[in-house]
Amino acid sequence: MKKYWDDPAKTAETVVDGWVKSGDLGFLDSDGYLAISGRLKDLIIRGGENISPREIEDFYDKQNWVKDIQVIAIKDEIFGEEIAAWIIPDREVTDPKRMVADLLKLAEGKLAHYKLPRYIYLTDQFPLTANGKV
Repeated sequence: MKKYWDDPAKTAETVVDGWVKSGDLGFLDSDGYLAISGRLKDLIIRGGENISPREIEDFYDKQNWVKDIQVIAIKDEIFGEEIAAWIIPDREVTDPKRMVADLLKLAEGKLAHYKLPRYIYLTDQFPLTANGKV
């Protein structure tokens, strides 16, 4: 990528010395392979509260009926950003509304109330880039 279309300010912020700053953290192993190890830009700011998506993902990852989870921010008119969680269940879901309610109930009292996802979506797969990144 060389630049953002008609946006020199965004280009200057994102493209540095010919490299795109993706917000990912990684390292090269001894064989020269790149491993992604985390996210640099990893905060959701909801109504002035800084929320780590990783904390929410780690909580749900420990549940034996959650196969995978991705937590992201969604723009919100009131809070600036809201929390959305996409979850791949580890079992067949016959009642999606019930499972979403159970997921929220499970986190009550274990995650701060402002860290509870406002939106939970169940899916069977995540869209992936060519190198397998969500």
